[in-house]
This record gives sequence, C-alpha cells and structure tokens, in this order.
Amino acid sequence: MLSCECDYDDYDNDAVWYYNVPEWFQVHLPTRRKRCKSCGKFIAIGDECLEFERSRDARSEIEERIYGSGWDAVPLASYYHCKDCGEIYLNLSAIGYCIPPDTDMQKALQEYHELSGFKKDVYEVD
Repeated sequence: MLSCECDYDDYDNDAVWYYNVPEWFQVHLPTRRKRCKSCGKFIAIGDECLEFERSRDARSEIEERIYGSGWDAVPLASYYHCKDCGEIYLNLSAIGYCIPPDTDMQKALQEYHELSGFKKDVYEVD
C-alpha cells in the first residue's frame, strides 16, 4: 500500500481522478458536516481538517466543451480527513510516501511501523 511513487499508468482512464495535496489543516466551514474519507468519523463545522480538492479529465466532447481539457477540467467532490487522519497523512507525505486520500491512514501508519521497525509501546507516555 505505501509507495514513494504516484503512478497512474496502471489505472483505467475512466476511473482516474486527481487531487491537490493540502499543505496544512483548515477550518471546516461548509454548511454541513462531512465524513473523514479515511476513518469515517464525522468532521463537524468548525473542526480542523484536510481538504483534498479533486478533479478529472473530460471524458466526452460535451464535457470538454463545458469544462475544457486537462487533468483539472472536471471538478469532483472534495475528500476530507479529520485531524487525526490528516496528521498521519501529512507526516507520511513529508517523508516521501505517495498516499491517495481514500486510503485508511491507520493501516498506512501500521504498515509504516512494520517497515521501519518502529515500536509504538516503547514511546507511549502514561
């Protein structure tokens, strides 16, 4: 699951979507709460979260006339991460991993711990 490369060549072109990687948390201010795409927890209005703006290329001539062409032509609904999952995402991204925003961040962190030999119980504070 963890990878240092973001490679879209293996995917079906109709299923490909792109996302912008947020640099930091923002306050969630839409008119209703959203679910974290990673853990499923609700993100309330006013909570800090990561927003992944998503888009895809036009799939027909009609869409191309309406939206234009390019990877960011057709806007899609954003994905959100709660503060806990967002923190894991930002940290794994900072050390060079490419992780799609629909990944379970707890499993990604566990995989990182297994790969790196990190022993969580040694660093737990009572």
